[in-house]
Amino acid sequence: MTENPESFSESSDEVTVQISFSNKVVATQHPNRPQMFSGETITLTCEVQGGETTEWTCEWRRPGLATHRANGKDWTLRLSDSSSGDYMCRCRRRDDWHSSTKWSEAITLSVSDKPRARLKAGSTTIPVGGSVTLSCSVKPSAGWKYRWFRQTSDTPEDLDNEENRNITVTQGGIYRCYGVRGNPSFYTEPSDVTIQISFSNKVVVTRRPNRPQMFSGEMITLTCEVQGGETTEWTYEWKRDGSIIHRTNSKDWSFRGSKSSSGDYMCQCRRRDDAYSSTKWSEAIRLSVSDKPRAKLTAGSTTIPVGGSVMLSCSVELSGGWKYRWFRKTSGSFVEFSTNKEENGNITVTQGGMYMCMGMREKTDFYSDSSDEVTVQINFSNKVFVTRQPNWPQIFSGETITLTCEVWGGETTEWTCEWKRPWTVIHKTNSKEWTFIVSESSSGDYMCQCRKRDDWFSSTQWSEAFRLSVSSKPKARLNSNSREIPAGGSVTLTCTVTSSSSGWKYFWYKERDSSEPLTGEEADFPSNGQMNVSEEGLYWCRGGRGEPAYYTDYSDRISITKNVTVSSSASSSFPAMFVVGPFVGIVLIILLLLLWRYRLSKDFSCLRSLQSDNSSQRPATDHGANETENHYRSLLHATTSIYHIIRPRPRGAAGNDEVVKYAKRRERPHPEKSCLYVNVMPGINSST
Repeated sequence: MTENPESFSESSDEVTVQISFSNKVVATQHPNRPQMFSGETITLTCEVQGGETTEWTCEWRRPGLATHRANGKDWTLRLSDSSSGDYMCRCRRRDDWHSSTKWSEAITLSVSDKPRARLKAGSTTIPVGGSVTLSCSVKPSAGWKYRWFRQTSDTPEDLDNEENRNITVTQGGIYRCYGVRGNPSFYTEPSDVTIQISFSNKVVVTRRPNRPQMFSGEMITLTCEVQGGETTEWTYEWKRDGSIIHRTNSKDWSFRGSKSSSGDYMCQCRRRDDAYSSTKWSEAIRLSVSDKPRAKLTAGSTTIPVGGSVMLSCSVELSGGWKYRWFRKTSGSFVEFSTNKEENGNITVTQGGMYMCMGMREKTDFYSDSSDEVTVQINFSNKVFVTRQPNWPQIFSGETITLTCEVWGGETTEWTCEWKRPWTVIHKTNSKEWTFIVSESSSGDYMCQCRKRDDWFSSTQWSEAFRLSVSSKPKARLNSNSREIPAGGSVTLTCTVTSSSSGWKYFWYKERDSSEPLTGEEADFPSNGQMNVSEEGLYWCRGGRGEPAYYTDYSDRISITKNVTVSSSASSSFPAMFVVGPFVGIVLIILLLLLWRYRLSKDFSCLRSLQSDNSSQRPATDHGANETENHYRSLLHATTSIYHIIRPRPRGAAGNDEVVKYAKRRERPHPEKSCLYVNVMPGINSST
């Protein structure tokens, strides 16, 4: 017999059990300075009190960042701006990873950008044989030593004064200091100061041209004069608003000014064989440079009669020393013309055209920007007025209108006309007529002016304003004197558009196969805007006017109905039945069914008594009665309608007149294709 092999389930999920030491853990930092800087090296130590002999693996954490692990209690790192924050640590025994201390309290580390040493000098300019004290510091922090350097050529010289915050110097040159602390050494950014050996010669700056206002693009020459130093070879330095911007071996500095050239300029001179022996800075000279100016052209009048004249004036504001160039355009481009005047800021002209001018500085090649153009018009006295076609009192969005610019007495002249709405010319045409489709935004005042085609600068005056008011597209409105057509009569429909408009012709529509409007052969139109209706259906209308035709929106649709009553013969014993139209309510149908049920129950009782009386005499009548009863049942289910016709018996035949009843079956969800007619046999009295 074989034993069953052992079977095992799947392993359970893991559960970690931690052994926690009660030893207090303290985090410390070295060096323990309140302010640390980016680039310094720091050591964080995780001390387990009472666990000094245990070999620990310690881990450090900051909120929101990954944990750092170290194989000892110390973690040395180079700081950056992102090192600021709270640090906590805990330690685990190296031989038992699941035995650990609690987390220490947090220590806060504040790290700033790398600092710059600050170098101060009692004076940066000393006379020959004098001295100055230099002081270097790094604030706000402590623990610094200082290193000093002096540069007189390309290579700096180490002064070997690490411990000294303050030093005294007697030589010119560029002095630099650094702050240094820590191990390894951490250096601040350097700070520089230049010590000059100063000459007492006075320095003066002059400018050519010496105009109070200079413009962008003009040439300027600044000159640095050393009084009493005319035979010395100098190197010249220029500074503007405190910053050195130019050095040259010439006392003259020429440049083309720009708006950014504005400011206070000073110069200083150095001996070429000793860069740190120099004059003092000159007093400042103020240079004001504006954008390149635009000439300004004004006219006493821009419209003159034939044979008249007008004075044009050209100027460049807030400055002097200008002459002017003049240009005129009648076609194509501007052409310069001579004024034969030395001071030509004002000229007199008698011709129409477009005029322009520009300023030119005397004895230079600097020009202002051209002036705006001024158009001088030769003006006709003919009166101009605006007309409109069609001249309806109200115009609607989408309609086509024609504005005409009429020049009295100028009918034979070929004109080019232009149209403007307030302040803006919007259309030009070689015809006096302007045809366009309007929108609501077309509303406003329109004015026109006409020019001779062969002389663009000879024109009429502007017409008086013509007001155009454009409304949104209208919708036709349809009314009727009744919604039901009386027997043998008709209903009158009336179509209208807003009462403030006119000129409408009306178009009528009926729900049918064709989408075309009804014609006079299809409907009765007693007047424009009215139609007589004798047929039921859905009707609507719209208005139209103008050429090309403009149509309103369609009116709402109106349903016109009529009721047709089929009356019974005077000798019929059944009450008259009504032929209901498609819009009769279901309530009326229910009432009629209840009435039929009552009548049928009464008639069936009469039939049964009549059958019993006549069964021996006329057995064939049972068949007729049963057939009649079946048709009454169909009436109970609302499937037929009854019509009565009284048909007289043939001459000589006995008995009553024959009552012929026709039953028309109503359509069911699956209607039959034909109607059922029931012939009630002679001998069945109509009263039954």
